[in-house]
Amino acid sequence: QLAGQMLDKILMSPKSDLETKVMMYRSFIQKNESEGGDSTKVIALFDKALNVAHPSAEVAEIRAAYMSLKKMPADSVCRAFEKVLTIAPDNVNARMQLVQMLWNEKKYDLVSQQCKAAQEYNPEEMVFYYFGGMAYYQKNKEDEALREFRLGLAQVNAQSPADLVSDLYAVTGDILHKKGEEQEAFAAYDSCLQWKDDNVMALNNYAYYLSEKGVDLHKAEAMSYKTIKAEPNNGTYLDTYAWILFMEERYHEAKIYIDQAIANLDSTQNNNTVIEHAGDIYAMNGLTEEALKFWKQSYDAGNKSEGIMAKIKNKRYITEEEIKRMTGGSAVTPDRKSQSRSGAKKNNKLRNGKKK
Repeated sequence: QLAGQMLDKILMSPKSDLETKVMMYRSFIQKNESEGGDSTKVIALFDKALNVAHPSAEVAEIRAAYMSLKKMPADSVCRAFEKVLTIAPDNVNARMQLVQMLWNEKKYDLVSQQCKAAQEYNPEEMVFYYFGGMAYYQKNKEDEALREFRLGLAQVNAQSPADLVSDLYAVTGDILHKKGEEQEAFAAYDSCLQWKDDNVMALNNYAYYLSEKGVDLHKAEAMSYKTIKAEPNNGTYLDTYAWILFMEERYHEAKIYIDQAIANLDSTQNNNTVIEHAGDIYAMNGLTEEALKFWKQSYDAGNKSEGIMAKIKNKRYITEEEIKRMTGGSAVTPDRKSQSRSGAKKNNKLRNGKKK
């Protein structure tokens, strides 16, 4: 009882230095854990120390970290980090922990709010522009996302973390390409790869979009090859490489890689384009019956383009130029440009925030 009173007196006294308080909190937590780990006692001690006129942000942060370590309910832990920010709104670590938790809970509106606040108190911290932009991107608010990414890129300097700058440029490229601003998108991808030349998602998307235009195919092939060496079981990347080989009229090699792509498809994604590619590649290898099966599979799964119907009807591969001539220029081709080749958009798993 006396020891408890002494502990309270030291922790509550404004004369006690922070280092002493932190040491005593840690000692109390360790003793508590050795006696069964009753977290209510620890939280009660923290709450008593924070229920003063001028609470310590450091103590509040230790409390939040303890609650996180004890795997308390996410809402409670979030409120604990919010308490830290109420005391010290410029605490980067606490806000990053809060943003990461909100992201994991898919609370994208709250992520946006926290990132906006962070930009006010810590405008140099690029990670908050990244998460803020990605929160908009998840909600298909691409103009707002692009604005956030550009604000973040305006903070770039020689000391900026390369992986973060690369990711900002990569997603900027994805959005610009979807908006039809191809040259600006390609410039963004080039900048991305200058910062991190093994950014596989950017390498894949950039390579595929070049192959769609039928330009710089050698460059596209080299970029795509890097992705399949890095992730040899990624069906999307294997499809991109197969399609580039197809565009280079290397049909036999293309078949080898499209077979691997089919074997490694992610069943949670829309694979219509990959299946159609398989049909195109099989057709150009003289395997018409197998090609028809792939085209019909793509059609049955929702690909109702003029192109796929023309291929099925004519039982042969038909170029998009041919299809346009056949339909008077009104052909609707597969929606390849609007889908992210990386699958990153709807994947809410991001890099560890601390790394940023």
